[in-house]
Amino acid sequence: MSLLKRDWEKDISYKQRTLKTLKSEVQKIYQALKSTEIYLNKLYPQLEPILPENISFITILN
Repeated sequence: MSLLKRDWEKDISYKQRTLKTLKSEVQKIYQALKSTEIYLNKLYPQLEPILPENISFITILN
């Protein structure tokens, strides 16, 4: 039996490669992780949620 390995990446055009777009995409991913954490907590109450409500960004501008 072979397992199908799937990788993913999101196509972002050169014009869309901005800090605003990056933050938006990271927030979507983080919300998916938060949803998964809540779901698992409902199934297994002993697994307490540990992720903060919101994600923070540190930006260094040149």
